Amino acid sequence: MRRKSTATTKGTPTTRIVLEQFALIQHFDHVQGTDGFPANPSDVLLKSLEALGACTGDCLFVGDSAADMEAGRRAGILTCARHLGYGEREELARWTPDSGIDAPHQLLPDY
Repeated sequence: MRRKSTATTKGTPTTRIVLEQFALIQHFDHVQGTDGFPANPSDVLLKSLEALGACTGDCLFVGDSAADMEAGRRAGILTCARHLGYGEREELARWTPDSGIDAPHQLLPDY
């Protein structure tokens, strides 16, 4: 079963509002912000995995910045660089992501 979570250094309430505004909230099983603990990005990822009962080896973290790639690496999670986001392709490549995509639909199994 594929489950999806967001993990952000923003607060959970703010993140929920943004996801609702863009009609995306229904695509996520969990929304994780930095509510009540330090805003270390890799800690946020690990907290999200804990909430899902998932192991780092069973997950893929998709991010669009070098900071995202760094957080994924530090958390021990496979990383996927989302090109055409905040980060430049070369900047993302410095972190040697495990894969890369140009559009979210490329994550779908039938793509």
